[in-house]
Amino acid sequence: MGAVAADHNCNGNAYFTVRNIKTVADAYDAIQVGRSADLRCLSVMESCIPLQKASSAAALSCMLRPKPNAMEGPFDIGHVVAVASKHPFYSAHEYPLRPEEVAEITTQEPVSSNVNDLLSRCPIIQKEDLYREIPRLFADNNPQNTFRHSTYISVTGGGGGESHSLSFLTDIKENRAQRKACGELLRRLNVLKVDDCVVSMHATGKLYRALDLTIDIIEHAGASVLPVGHISEPEEVVAVCLRYGATTISGDTSQIIRLASFVESSKTGSDLRISKILYTSESMSRLQRTYIKSVFSYGESPIAFSSLLGSAEMGPWAVGCFELTGPQEDDTADFIFDTRNMIVEVMPLGFDLSTKNCPCRLVEGEAGVLIVTSLQRLRNPLVRYATGDIGSIHPLQPSASSHLGQDAEHLRVLRLHGRDIRSSFNWQGEYFELDKLRKLMSTPAWGIMRWQIVLTSDPSNLEHIEIRLMRATGMDGLLGQDAIEEKLKEYFWVASPIESLFHVNLRAPDDFIRSSTGNKVIQLVDRRGQEE
Repeated sequence: MGAVAADHNCNGNAYFTVRNIKTVADAYDAIQVGRSADLRCLSVMESCIPLQKASSAAALSCMLRPKPNAMEGPFDIGHVVAVASKHPFYSAHEYPLRPEEVAEITTQEPVSSNVNDLLSRCPIIQKEDLYREIPRLFADNNPQNTFRHSTYISVTGGGGGESHSLSFLTDIKENRAQRKACGELLRRLNVLKVDDCVVSMHATGKLYRALDLTIDIIEHAGASVLPVGHISEPEEVVAVCLRYGATTISGDTSQIIRLASFVESSKTGSDLRISKILYTSESMSRLQRTYIKSVFSYGESPIAFSSLLGSAEMGPWAVGCFELTGPQEDDTADFIFDTRNMIVEVMPLGFDLSTKNCPCRLVEGEAGVLIVTSLQRLRNPLVRYATGDIGSIHPLQPSASSHLGQDAEHLRVLRLHGRDIRSSFNWQGEYFELDKLRKLMSTPAWGIMRWQIVLTSDPSNLEHIEIRLMRATGMDGLLGQDAIEEKLKEYFWVASPIESLFHVNLRAPDDFIRSSTGNKVIQLVDRRGQEE
């Protein structure tokens, strides 16, 4: 039979050629070999097939064209809603559909193609809904429960601490396809090029997968990547940059600021050739960008800033690119996303998130609470999920649209105004939920009568967190202060490199910051970027 051999590159995939085909039967056999090997592209040397078999050869050529994998997304909104209607996140069903049942749904004609109609039938869900269902599904060993089968398991940093993090499970093929799509978006937006070498300082370990996620996305964008991780000291990162000629630094904003502070103090900036900054996990203020430029810029070469937006629940789905969206005049953040991969609703500010059933609301130019539906998640769907962010949707600028060509009609700008402070805050690239923190502070053995979080930034733009506590006195059986501080360090993922930025202080009643109107203690005070 014909032999299958690697030939050359086709659209980023290995291109395979079937050679030495003498008969149509040989070709059919070769096709099966290629498909069983999961080869993306196959080609039959039709000249090897006798002329009288030309019509059959043409038919074979059609068979050999690569077929899109129906289970790798993006998916039809009708299919996503159909699966969601039978998933425990959104219904009374005890277990998710089996993979073969999900696959069967994708072969059926959707009941509707109207996005507004379909989404209006679905309830809005919050992280609390996931916290209720995911641990139950994770712990259930019933053979009918396929929730954990063939899944990519990722944890949110936002839960605070290893024991409080939320695990979110995604089908492994869906996850790979989404990473690839995000990398291709980076490439299409010209954020990364083939000659870029990226040093990634993202976190890994304790089930946290930011490093391997970022590496995969960068490689799909066509760039080279050096995974130094989050525990490398700044001098080690600089050494890697110098040795390999890195052009791009990637990491959380806090990590990049820490590296910039070291580079400034060690006066090594002129030896580096950094031209791009790719940040994640938290926003970067104008002041921080100005500082980074002053440290890394050399000669006439400007520093290009870009960013990735994603989470364990949503996966990576949007890219910030200042060269296409323009510089921010305030501390909002613009991200470009593909409407074929994500649907974003904007609910009015002050919207009651406990309102499960409400009409779909797709509007542009109006700031509000963001509700997302992923078209890249099917087995464990994400439909009408309240992200905890405040933002608005806008069209691309005309200059960006002309640069991107036909792709532009599917792209929109998501302008993030910040987190909904009713639910969470971020520090050192991690989001922490106030509800979870309240439960922790209510631990009886801690004896905490009052607490407050104060976030500040120092002259080097490093972000500090102070936890102010007032504890009960004269009670037996309470934990010592040192033990509580260790528990809080674990909760806030405090490693040695950032220990100096974490403070726990006992305070008198009058030392807590209060509102100017009701004179009530403000639980979260964010003074980052403000002068003392």
